[in-house]
Amino acid sequence: MRAVPFVVLVLAATAAADPRPTLDDFYERTRTRQDDFDRCIGYCDGRLLATLLVGAETATPDAEVGYGGRIGMEGGVRGDGPDIARAKLWGSVLRVDASGRWLSDLAGHLTAFKSYGEDRDDTGLNLSLDALVDHHDELRLADIAALQMASSSTVDTEAEVAYLGPKLDKDGHITAALGVANRIRWSGGEVQRRTSVSFALADRAFVRGMRNHAQLDFLRAKYTSWDTGAHDVTLSTGYQRLPEGLDTLPLWLLVGYEWTGSRSGLVAQIGMDLTYNGVRITPGFERHLELDPMTNAFTRVTSGRFGISHRLGFLDYGIAYEAASIEHGARFHALTPRVGIAYAGFELGVEYRVMLASTMELRNRFALALDRRF
Repeated sequence: MRAVPFVVLVLAATAAADPRPTLDDFYERTRTRQDDFDRCIGYCDGRLLATLLVGAETATPDAEVGYGGRIGMEGGVRGDGPDIARAKLWGSVLRVDASGRWLSDLAGHLTAFKSYGEDRDDTGLNLSLDALVDHHDELRLADIAALQMASSSTVDTEAEVAYLGPKLDKDGHITAALGVANRIRWSGGEVQRRTSVSFALADRAFVRGMRNHAQLDFLRAKYTSWDTGAHDVTLSTGYQRLPEGLDTLPLWLLVGYEWTGSRSGLVAQIGMDLTYNGVRITPGFERHLELDPMTNAFTRVTSGRFGISHRLGFLDYGIAYEAASIEHGARFHALTPRVGIAYAGFELGVEYRVMLASTMELRNRFALALDRRF
């Protein structure tokens, strides 16, 4: 079902928790930037990509039935090697019959990457940009893990300049990377701003035949500050991304230690996105200190997920488990089976989120969508 990756990328990327060991949300949002240029529904010729999605949906937010429509569009241009610019827009509106509420979900995502220097040069320069704009009225599970208890709007921009120095091995270069991130979030009438600066000494490699890079951070230092006066310092190490085809394991493994002024502790982010014989396996685990916007204090958050899916011809089906525990606060466990069918540009998807346990007012949620991609 080709609509699912598009929607999931836009929606999952918007619910980033802070602080993390590195600028890993930047890497996660750009991980699929090269996908679909060679094969798509719409127009793609290896260098250009254009697609449009329109659809209708019914769902049960607030345990009440709602109906609505959705539209998504995407365009991109790809140069030689890893160079790329790509933009996505997404919008959906759902009206709940019983209450008359209108729930909107709007997002825009721009990502760009430019590489200077020949493929096998001793030195080079990489420029990266990623910008995300998001608004959603319905509370998501990821919002709870990010201590966001109300609908929100977010503008999140990250940029990185990476200098690739002498080679360390056949493909890898010693790399010095400087990243800057800025996020503005409106939620519950309050505005919060967060700024991060990150510097890393790393091994970055573009393996022959692959347009995305692998990166091992030897050491990364990150400073994060909020306009409320809170701040965080993190030292970390680990794989930012190990793409499929390199030792066969597309994983990320980040561990570090953070200091917030009032608290400190270990942080970790471990995950994988592996497809083998048509079966996709996506485990993940995170543990970090999160700034509570209500108290301006840091709270320990632990979360995990595990997904497994399988594609069989026109059929794509799977199940996902999500859980989070907030120190001295909320926790939840949710199980979401889904089934999708894609044929001749039409995509039918159904999923049902079952709340196994929750200390929040989170309910089971059913969703059914029929989309047409052009």
